[in-house]
Amino acid sequence: MAPPNPPPMHLLIIEDDPFHVGQLRTMAADTRSTSVRVSHCRLAADALSFLAKQACDVVLLDLGVGDLGGPEGVARLHEAAPRVPIVVQGRSELEALEAVGSRFGAYYHLVKGHLSADELMRTLMLAIKRRRMEDQLRRKAD
Repeated sequence: MAPPNPPPMHLLIIEDDPFHVGQLRTMAADTRSTSVRVSHCRLAADALSFLAKQACDVVLLDLGVGDLGGPEGVARLHEAAPRVPIVVQGRSELEALEAVGSRFGAYYHLVKGHLSADELMRTLMLAIKRRRMEDQLRRKAD
């Protein structure tokens, strides 16, 4: 008997570079492990509005997005959607690492331009799995 297919993933990409959005969409579509529905916001206001109205499984944030970049932007996203894991992308390892941590709400980091489809999907699925495990632990503690 074949293992059940995992549920589809809803990914919100916050990125202001159309070329990079296209690359990410292609990577997400190329995965064999799960189907991915991709939503995209170019600006912080759009992303915050989106998260207020619609649920998603994971957010992929480019730290270079002008009106939402950096650790403060991650904190704003986390405040708007505290149950949604955030994966950040930076132009360098150092930039990405600075935004990761429970203090800001980001789970994992990726370096922009040095990413394979497998690495992207593995990281997004790890973030979702980690969030689900944290939720289970919270429910057991209550």
